[in-house]
Amino acid sequence: MSTSITRLFNDLASMQETFNVLLNSNINENSSLSFPFANIYQTEDSKVRVSIAMPGITPDNIDITWHQNKFQISGQRDNKGIKNAQQLRSERGFGKFKKVIDIKTRINPDTVTATYENGLLLISADLAEDEKPRKIQID
Repeated sequence: MSTSITRLFNDLASMQETFNVLLNSNINENSSLSFPFANIYQTEDSKVRVSIAMPGITPDNIDITWHQNKFQISGQRDNKGIKNAQQLRSERGFGKFKKVIDIKTRINPDTVTATYENGLLLISADLAEDEKPRKIQID
């Protein structure tokens, strides 16, 4: 009896893992839970920086656009799995991806730069002049 119960729980755990993978693969591109994962910062020197973890992706497979206060990052992550082997578990998705990152403050689009190093994409831009903090002098 105990063996059949253990097997039942193992089967349920396996089904839950499969269900979680299916759910995660359909997360909305605007979700903070979708690949690639990003952090957004506003620095003291009036810049907006977006740091995006993209391990295993070459810069040639990444496209970045800016439109209406949103960065759209799209590309493709190739499957570089082990050849001639049965896959027992998969937690990383492969194929095309798209992520839209809404920047809540206005930036100067002419100052946008992007660098990629060691699996980390860093996008940087200056705040729009009227968004930068100004010291107001009292007369």
